Amino acid sequence: MGSGGGCSARQVIWNVPNNTFPSEGLSHSIRQRIVDLIFKYPYSSQAQSLDGHLWLDTSHALISLYRERLAALDHQQNTPGNSQGPKKSNVVETRKLLAKFRTFLAAEEKFWSEIALRVVRTYGLDEAKPALYALNITVPDPIIRSTDISEDHPLAPSGDQTAQVLQSETPSPTQREKKLEMVHKVLIRLGDLARYREQYNETAGKPKAGQVESSDERGKSRRGRRGGGTGAASRRGTAEVVTRPRDYSKAAECYNQARLLIPDNG
Repeated sequence: MGSGGGCSARQVIWNVPNNTFPSEGLSHSIRQRIVDLIFKYPYSSQAQSLDGHLWLDTSHALISLYRERLAALDHQQNTPGNSQGPKKSNVVETRKLLAKFRTFLAAEEKFWSEIALRVVRTYGLDEAKPALYALNITVPDPIIRSTDISEDHPLAPSGDQTAQVLQSETPSPTQREKKLEMVHKVLIRLGDLARYREQYNETAGKPKAGQVESSDERGKSRRGRRGGGTGAASRRGTAEVVTRPRDYSKAAECYNQARLLIPDNG
């Protein structure tokens, strides 16, 4: 039950060829194994240490891979000296990859929301329920209603896993604290996912995907360099496009609920 499997899983993800990604089956297989261990051995320190691998070796590894490849495509499109502008094929590829990334982030948000629900309901963590309600995480819990999900879903309990948990001894205060810490970390991860979804959202007049800085500040500096609006756009009589600032309120609320759950934990 060591961490070697987790490290090798991350290496597999990072060593895939350019312009390709690990199959969904690979990510699913890794997750299924980790989730099974976490819930099958709820109070084992070795099993619970895998919680970090569940994030780092699947979600975070793929997020980093998407961001790296999107940045590489952006760099290709904006290389100085390209008088003909970005190639159409690069633009199309970027749009497709960006759409795939946002779909992936939405699926990740659902997965981690379900993890939070399962931990809270399995171990009776009533004190964490207000945080879930505040974030509208109220879908049916897969460990209680397993008919709501397929048998090969990463969160589907395997064998008599549900009975093992329900028949186990009441967790000690220390064990409950560990479970609350797990929920706390999941809420932070949900905040990270919401932040990435907004950062890579170009809809409704928002800045270019991947750009973090305020669009208003970027516009001010751009106008300043052009002499207060006397550039080519002004000479042509066309208005400069003003983008909307990003809205990170959902990410902020996830972080806030994590803080309220365990105020002394970062």
